[in-house]
Amino acid sequence: MRVVKVEGAGPGEPAVRLVDEDGQPVAEVNGFLRLLPVREYSPNTVRAYAHDLQKLFAFLAESGIPAAEFTPARAMEFLQWLRLASSSRPAQRLELGVAAGEGRVLSAKTCNRVLAAVSSFYEFLIASEKYAGRDNPIVKVADQAAARAAGRYRPPLDNAARQRPVRRVLRVKTVEALPRPMTSETYAALLGALRTPHRWKCPGMPWPGCI
Repeated sequence: MRVVKVEGAGPGEPAVRLVDEDGQPVAEVNGFLRLLPVREYSPNTVRAYAHDLQKLFAFLAESGIPAAEFTPARAMEFLQWLRLASSSRPAQRLELGVAAGEGRVLSAKTCNRVLAAVSSFYEFLIASEKYAGRDNPIVKVADQAAARAAGRYRPPLDNAARQRPVRRVLRVKTVEALPRPMTSETYAALLGALRTPHRWKCPGMPWPGCI
């Protein structure tokens, strides 16, 4: 499975498509990708969906099952497969990573993004009546914690339909990384660029004048 560039793609058409080992287009994925530009998705987003679904169909090919037989049980196997798949891209920032025999494995955020793309893909298959299963194989449940969050958005109209937040059952726990510390050279250059020393402030700090 590989993602190839579509030469001469016009407006409203995806610039990439997914093909199998024989170079034949994967009809289900390419039908989904054609829908994204119509919905005003950016070319970069369409490309990201194509690469995420490439991982799904690589798993399906290894397992010897078609997309129509991807069940919630298979989704759990897919998550395990993702956590063991090596990433060909270098790390984007300094953070803890897990190394496999062939290099770094996919990060937790990447795995969650792939699962979200797979969920959207099967919503498309269900809507287009191309999936035999009644429900999305990426199971979602009501997120009670998010529903009780104080800062959660509330509809402005009293008679608006109440939305219930949901979350995916299959997901990888993520840890938010701390921002990189500013080097002494960068900090000195920042202070040197200020024209009024008596009004120095620390960027991002809630109080004015921490120096």
